[in-house]
Amino acid sequence: MRIARILLPISILVSLAATNNLAAKSQWYSGKSANFEYLSNANEKLSKKTILEFEEFREALLALFPQLRNSLRKPPFIYIFRTNKIFKRYKKIIEGKPQNASGFFVNRPNQAIIALHLEGNFDMTRDRIYHEFIHYLFKDDPKLRPVWFEEGFAEYYSTIRIVKGRIEIGRADPGSVHLLQNMGIIPMQDFFRVTKSSPYYKESLKQGQFYAQSWAFIHYCLLSNNLRYANAFSVFTDQLDLNSDIDTVFEKSFGFDIDDMETQIRKYVYSGKYQMIYIPFDDSIVDRKFSINKARDAEIEFYLGDLLLIANRGAESKLRLEKAKVLLPDWAKPYEALGILALRNKQWNQAKDFLFEAESRKSKNAQVYYHLTTLDLGLTDKVLFYNSRLTGDQESRVIRRLVTAISLDPYFREQYTILTNVLIESEKKFGEKSLQFLHRGLILYPGDSELAFKIAKLEIRSGFVDQAQETLAPFLGEENEEHIRTGARKILGDL
Repeated sequence: MRIARILLPISILVSLAATNNLAAKSQWYSGKSANFEYLSNANEKLSKKTILEFEEFREALLALFPQLRNSLRKPPFIYIFRTNKIFKRYKKIIEGKPQNASGFFVNRPNQAIIALHLEGNFDMTRDRIYHEFIHYLFKDDPKLRPVWFEEGFAEYYSTIRIVKGRIEIGRADPGSVHLLQNMGIIPMQDFFRVTKSSPYYKESLKQGQFYAQSWAFIHYCLLSNNLRYANAFSVFTDQLDLNSDIDTVFEKSFGFDIDDMETQIRKYVYSGKYQMIYIPFDDSIVDRKFSINKARDAEIEFYLGDLLLIANRGAESKLRLEKAKVLLPDWAKPYEALGILALRNKQWNQAKDFLFEAESRKSKNAQVYYHLTTLDLGLTDKVLFYNSRLTGDQESRVIRRLVTAISLDPYFREQYTILTNVLIESEKKFGEKSLQFLHRGLILYPGDSELAFKIAKLEIRSGFVDQAQETLAPFLGEENEEHIRTGARKILGDL
């Protein structure tokens, strides 16, 4: 037993030394551009070129959809690997096997993560990541849209490029075209009814066919025949919701039926001729003034450890994160990631210790304060309700942490759920400023009746009856389902 206790630290130190030597073989760069953070082991020129391409893509999307500018959150983090050989050690483990991908995009609660290598067909890698980046930018769209629209929209805009002061829209992906020309198209009646549980969405080969056809349909409607169907497509998507009769809405919008569209799409796919449009773009708005800085050892260990955590490589992740903790003991980030790793492994006490250490180091990660709250309340495995009444100190601690979490990241819905539950159970009255703070959630999630009902109850209890009526007003109209209207009327009736 004594030998084992001696050997264990030695084995950890050897592993840490190995990971450090591995990192030392390459020069790593880290820092921030205007809208992205990064870690790269490509050379300075390639690193800057890659980051600028993401900056250009972001600005091009904002030029096309300016309403997105107000919904952008913390800058995404980009990992850039010079070769696939190096990147291979950080690829995601899915069902026990490394994912065979040249890059990936992960939307974490606290920050979006992009990882890629620069070898091979970089255009294909970039388009796949741009596809996911578009989903990320539009994730707060309140309208529920069919799967073909979500995926086709992302495919259509993922290939935009900025060339000589203009945005090129409509570039055809050769892989998608080849796939459709060889596999044929999905019957349009089936295509419009694909959901996220359908084989065409879940099975790899069929999913590729579905994505390609989603692109082809949108491309045909928006760009073919001198934009002949662009207006009809706009009417169709505006009127369509998940409960619509697709045939009726389609025929009313286009003036012909879905079977006719199928014939047209088939001809379009095999024609090999795909129109593009060009929109003027002032590329001077892209901020190109950022420096490529050599990364410190602690940064290398932490960021690579965090990427290993994302990649479901927990043991390797822990080694690097522990090394980062030693190298920079006052830095909160290694403790944050070690806490998340412990949560994933259901090591609740260890998670609490790590997250408390992150909090004591003034962490800026909202998830630290959220998870400390759930651990304090005994809420695990995504259960957001607790049974026992809180002590005074515990209640104050929970409220303080949730307010901090919302202040750092107001977009995380579950924070509002727990906070409103705690406030309702407290039986206290609250001031107008405190109640207005909760309305941040309704601004971000305007159709959330559950949250609105809880806030209205707190407003009534606190004597702000007019404000409660205003909070409930959007849920009284005929456009709401009957149980929602009934719930709103009941709260008002209790007045």
